[in-house]
Amino acid sequence: MSDLHALLLRQLKRAGVTAETPPTAQQWSELCTTVSRTYRAADEDRYTIERSLELTSAEMNTLYKRLSEENLRLERELDIARVLQTSLLPKAPQVPSFDVAGRMIPATEVGGDYYDVVPVDGACWVGIGDVAGHGLRAAISMLMAQSMIAALVRAFPSAKPSELLRLANAGLWEGTRKRMGIDDHMTCTLMRATTDGAIEYAGAHETVLVSRRGAPCERIESSGTWLSVVPDLADLNPDARIQLSPGDLVVLHTDGVIEEQNSAKEEFGLDRLAALVDARRDAPLGDLCDEVLGAVSAWTRQQRDDLTVVAVRYLGT
Repeated sequence: MSDLHALLLRQLKRAGVTAETPPTAQQWSELCTTVSRTYRAADEDRYTIERSLELTSAEMNTLYKRLSEENLRLERELDIARVLQTSLLPKAPQVPSFDVAGRMIPATEVGGDYYDVVPVDGACWVGIGDVAGHGLRAAISMLMAQSMIAALVRAFPSAKPSELLRLANAGLWEGTRKRMGIDDHMTCTLMRATTDGAIEYAGAHETVLVSRRGAPCERIESSGTWLSVVPDLADLNPDARIQLSPGDLVVLHTDGVIEEQNSAKEEFGLDRLAALVDARRDAPLGDLCDEVLGAVSAWTRQQRDDLTVVAVRYLGT
């Protein structure tokens, strides 16, 4: 309205109209025409703006509906992934000559953490790993790996870990690369523990911690290759050996445990994990696992990845 008022004043001034000099009939007609034209243009602009806002609001509502549906779909996928990931975890496994415990806390965006404990005659197989990526796809790849490895160790309980990883790798390559058309890979360490305290292992995963009485944690790096990176591992996953004495403790973990960050973006780190294991090496293994994950959860502002820890104590023959 102020713009129209200014326009009217300009037109009056241009026509030489003042309080003492009223406009002629022709000047008045021209003024009315100009003002009317301006009002119509302003009204058309107002209509255009209102119509634009109506269309924008409708588009926003449509977009919001689509986003809501997509979020609901993703939440359902994540729920399925959590069920797949957690329902397959071992339930209080009973292992001759060993005490074993494991814990997992899935992240909001479920990753592909995996661990399993499979007792067999005269031995026990322990596996831990992490599929690259998050969500349902990672959970499906993890499920494939868990199923294949569990079947293999039961079918060939005395096999070398490297041989079973070679077979599992071939199955994962076929399933993920050739059938699903995805390039996911998986870190994995597979161990075979026998009642004499010997652990034979192979694979490529996070540092293995070995805590022995009166000594700080040993840190054993894996020297193998990830699964589903090449079609045939051949000799890329050599077997190695750890000899335990009664009371010795082996702790496995996934990268989320040591890579979670605090508010200063400092990682929890392997040193803190090793110190905690040494301090609580004689605690019940379930309590130890809970304390590790509790310490990591307290350390981080927001959990970004799955947290998994597995502890194995040799009890002796």
